[in-house]
Amino acid sequence: MQGQPPIRRIEDFRGTTLKWFLTKAFHRHYELRSERDLYATLSWPKRLSRIAEAQTAQGKFTIETHGVLHRYVAVKKQSADMEYVHMQLDRGYNGALQFIDGRTYNLNRISYFWRFHWTMTDANKALLCTFRGTRRGLEVIIEPIARHSPHLTLMTILGWYVICLLQEEMKTAVHAAILRP
Repeated sequence: MQGQPPIRRIEDFRGTTLKWFLTKAFHRHYELRSERDLYATLSWPKRLSRIAEAQTAQGKFTIETHGVLHRYVAVKKQSADMEYVHMQLDRGYNGALQFIDGRTYNLNRISYFWRFHWTMTDANKALLCTFRGTRRGLEVIIEPIARHSPHLTLMTILGWYVICLLQEEMKTAVHAAILRP
């Protein structure tokens, strides 16, 4: 993207709250930002695809959903052909993340009504970050303990990716219900 500011490392962010913003509605392009800086992007290059691309200070990643009943999300770094993160999703869109280095995290859906509210925890159930829906996007509240995680950037991206999947499925269900005779 021409004119895009440089993407900074999320580990260098000193505040507590970042926000995901929709920047191109018809292209499903989102940016993770502070007041001044850009920390990641997430976009879907093809209109009805489940394959997304993320760009971070650590590089570019491809994110893809597989399966129907036993759904999982695979993340690959574009410079390598191996899976970097594997996230198993249950029917409620809770996720168990396993990174290539063996570290595990959990994405938990807290609120099922009106606004989205999710948490990301480590294997010891320590809270790392919270995702809260707002009128204009999603807030990511980062706990101090999360700053030391080498996977913080991808955790924030995968949290938003799963929420986007759920939003799309909800829209599809509503459209199907409206169009049903």
